[in-house]
Amino acid sequence: MSAAQSTGRLHGQLALVTGASAGIGRATALALAREGAGIVATGRRQAELDGLAQECAALGVPVQVLAGDLNDAAFAQQLAAAAAGVDIFINNAGVLTYAPLLELTQQQVDDMFQTNVLASIRIASWWRPTWSGEARGTS
Repeated sequence: MSAAQSTGRLHGQLALVTGASAGIGRATALALAREGAGIVATGRRQAELDGLAQECAALGVPVQVLAGDLNDAAFAQQLAAAAAGVDIFINNAGVLTYAPLLELTQQQVDDMFQTNVLASIRIASWWRPTWSGEARGTS
């Protein structure tokens, strides 16, 4: 697909996809790019994000990738700036410790809760003032 063909249902919109370095997050970012959305992708692995950036750029859409931990305050600020004006937010970041419930440490539970629950709430709160007045998405 050439850049001239990259207009789609989402042309002109900006999507933030977390957990985009692999799996469902990566596939989602590519699907959004195929529909014409610009992509801000984040994950923990820079090399995988760089590959995603190349594929999105080949589709003719703007793309920015940022590697980091959503629970790191400095990284979160950088991400908020990069994703200003986002229209679509796909929260796919997640961590899991495979262990029997009673063997999990408090730190493991806290890490999972921070990434799987609180990070998405923090990120969504960045745009709540804008989104809540626009009758789109959920708040």
